Amino acid sequence: MTAYTFDPLVIAARSLEYLFLPPVMQVGYPFTHAIDEVAGLPACLWTNDPVYGGFFAFAPAALVVFTLAGKRARSSLAERGARGLAIACVALAAVVLVVVSYVSGVTMRYFADFAWLLVLPATFVLWDTMEAERERGEIRVSGSLSALVVAGFPLYCWTFLATTRFGALVFSSPKIFSGMEALTRFI
Repeated sequence: MTAYTFDPLVIAARSLEYLFLPPVMQVGYPFTHAIDEVAGLPACLWTNDPVYGGFFAFAPAALVVFTLAGKRARSSLAERGARGLAIACVALAAVVLVVVSYVSGVTMRYFADFAWLLVLPATFVLWDTMEAERERGEIRVSGSLSALVVAGFPLYCWTFLATTRFGALVFSSPKIFSGMEALTRFI
């Protein structure tokens, strides 16, 4: 953070890492590892701190925000008066993501800076879609949303067991860490 060099390609790559890095799962407890400590990954990763995956790996339901690129989602939100706010949130998220990528590199600490700006419009789209489904007597999106939450949230919670995480449970609460390890032996 002391020597800034503006390189649009590096900023774009960092932004993509922030959003789309897949989590690294390995054999052996605690099963998840920081991406910057896993051998064999490309040298182009710009992680500054332990990173366990991109934002969409832990919040896959937020991927719905990409439907705003389609006319149908935008016009439906316009009818409810939420299109402007949704588009403004996505635009602001893009700006924040670029600034964070430029200033700090990739670190999970800064997910919160842009994540809420992606979750909010994704929520608008999901509410709008579920309302339309309720009117037709369907529940497809609700089921899919539940599956995405069931996939992402536990994965994020599991990262708390990683040994290289700041404030790792292995050091701060060794009994919980050992208890989870014993539990995984039975599963």
